Amino acid sequence: MVGSRFHELLVEREVRFDGTCSMALKAIVLAVCDYLVGRQLEPHMESAIISVVRRMLLEGLKRHHSEHGAIAPEMAAATMSWAIYGAAKEWAQTPDRCTSEEIAGTVMILVSPILNVTLQSEVTLTAVEPAGQAPT
Repeated sequence: MVGSRFHELLVEREVRFDGTCSMALKAIVLAVCDYLVGRQLEPHMESAIISVVRRMLLEGLKRHHSEHGAIAPEMAAATMSWAIYGAAKEWAQTPDRCTSEEIAGTVMILVSPILNVTLQSEVTLTAVEPAGQAPT
C-alpha cells in the first residue's frame, strides 16, 4: 500500500530516471523527502519506499550499463536507494530542518559519486593491499 502510494506520487510528479540525469535523481530525492514529512513509517513500509526508488533507479541504470562496468547496476541502485531514504528519513526527523530543496542538494552530493562511478564503463578496481601481502 505504501509502495503504491509513493509510486503514485512519482507518477503524479512525472519523475523518470534515465540513468544519467541528475535533475531526475534530485526529483526522486525530493519526492522521498516530501513523502516522509509528518509520517511515522514502520520498517516494512520503509522497505516499500526503498523498493520503489531502487526499481526506478535500476531501470535507468540498466539503460546505460556497460558489460565492462565494474559495478553492477543492481548494486548501485540498491546503494543509492538506501542512501537516499536514510538521508531523507534523518532530515524528516530533524527539528527545525531546512527545506526539502536544500536537503536534496546535500543528498545529491552524497549520492552523485555512486552514480558517476556506475556510469563509467572502464572503471578498474584495485586492491588496497600492496602486492604480495595477504589481507589482514
